[in-house]
Amino acid sequence: MLGVPLWILAAVLVGAGAAVWLYGGVGGPDARTRAIVEGLRSGAVYEAPGAPGIVDAGRARAVIGDRAIVAVVLDRTPLPPSDRVNGADYELCKDIAEQLPTNHVALFAVDEDGDYGSSYCLGPDFPEPEKGEDDADLLHTRLLVAAETSWKYRASPENLTPEIEEFVLSYDLVAEDAYEAIPTRGEIPDELAKPQIALASAGIVAGTVAVFFLLRLAAHGIGRRGETARLLRQRRIRIDDGLSRAADTLLHPHAPADEADARRQEKVAHVYATAVDRMRDARTEQDLREVEELVRWLREASG
Repeated sequence: MLGVPLWILAAVLVGAGAAVWLYGGVGGPDARTRAIVEGLRSGAVYEAPGAPGIVDAGRARAVIGDRAIVAVVLDRTPLPPSDRVNGADYELCKDIAEQLPTNHVALFAVDEDGDYGSSYCLGPDFPEPEKGEDDADLLHTRLLVAAETSWKYRASPENLTPEIEEFVLSYDLVAEDAYEAIPTRGEIPDELAKPQIALASAGIVAGTVAVFFLLRLAAHGIGRRGETARLLRQRRIRIDDGLSRAADTLLHPHAPADEADARRQEKVAHVYATAVDRMRDARTEQDLREVEELVRWLREASG
């Protein structure tokens, strides 16, 4: 066609699409995330049409109040696949938290195994504690461990509302020790931020040609990625099993035989909290390997 190689024509098409994406405001959060965030303008809970009723949205709103917590209750529609170790549900949780950066986010949705459950994450700009030595991330981990310990005996696959209740109770207890005043939820911006990108035309053409070639290379790696994702998922299941066993040990500790034994139990609790925190954000092979080492230590320490 006019003597122009097909790959150049394809690159031009990619470039046109990139220009629309960059200058048309398509970048940033996707439509689903935008809809969720917009739905949270009216209160602390967003309940999607067709939500299964496993979480009582009205009760959740009443319990959360004006605390810096939001809850998102989706339907049973599977989320798009994700290569994140913790699954598409946690990835969506983080996407929401990016748009509500000063809040804790509780997401109820279908996970990669097809089960309806929850994911909890923290906005990147949640205020750092004013008292104590913990940072906001460690505080979130402590909060979540305490809440999980409590809701384990109350929540069920048919009723996840106790998760919200226990999370709020733990939030108050942890925040009371870390802040002068318990953090409350801020206003949602009138318009979600759009990426402001200024590229010269020549830069767009050059960049999109490079993108085109990268896409061609990526196509050859799709099969390998599928196998890698399957193996990562199996490893995650084994890690989750190890953490569950460690949690049972922490929930039913024996009376310390002496001071050294008491210190050992304290270290086990600390390592468990660290493992849970790292597992939540694990994305790479190295991340998983580090969590596996912690779980191995917990297994040996628990006998």
